Amino acid sequence: MVGTLTEIGTRMLLASSFDAQGTLQSIMNTIAQGVFFIGAAIMGWGFVQIGIAVFSDTKGGGAQIVSAFQAIVAGAIIMVASAIFGGLPTAWVAT
Repeated sequence: MVGTLTEIGTRMLLASSFDAQGTLQSIMNTIAQGVFFIGAAIMGWGFVQIGIAVFSDTKGGGAQIVSAFQAIVAGAIIMVASAIFGGLPTAWVAT
């Protein structure tokens, strides 16, 4: 009745009709969505920094604007990378 953990796990996977390809695709989509959110947050913070730099009366706003543009570009790159990662094929996974 009692088997090893490997035997028990194998029986559970077979009983639940495990789909490796669907599971991997689900994991990849979840990661891609999280990375996309992080990229959007960084990009949004860049826009906030531009607004602060433009409407503040302090000197040295140029450096703050450059930093803001860097954040916007970095966020955009992260968002594009997450879209590419989310679209990777998972047909190579053995079922």
